[in-house]
Amino acid sequence: MKETDRFCDLVKYMEDYFPEVEGMILEDLGEQDSGYQAVCEQLCSMIRKYPFITAIIEGSGDIVLSAEEHQILKEFFKTDIEKEEIERKQLYFQGHVDGYAYLKKIKAVR
Repeated sequence: MKETDRFCDLVKYMEDYFPEVEGMILEDLGEQDSGYQAVCEQLCSMIRKYPFITAIIEGSGDIVLSAEEHQILKEFFKTDIEKEEIERKQLYFQGHVDGYAYLKKIKAVR
């Protein structure tokens, strides 16, 4: 089998199993990164404390927010964006690590 065929097989594998691989990477992130854990806990706490957030996220019915609830919602979305940025960075760097490991395996780099 040619190396290019093995690479194509790897690409196909990653396409097929990306949700599982992503889940494993993010699970590891949750176990290793205390900052990420804190952001996730903050989001969960806000959802428990302010049920209107769930109603907004799920899009169930009409919703009217007070000025205070609007501020809470803005903070929730800001925190959620922070969480997603942490996740994207982790996936980005893990891709580099995996790519380098693959190149070493096929002896394209030393």
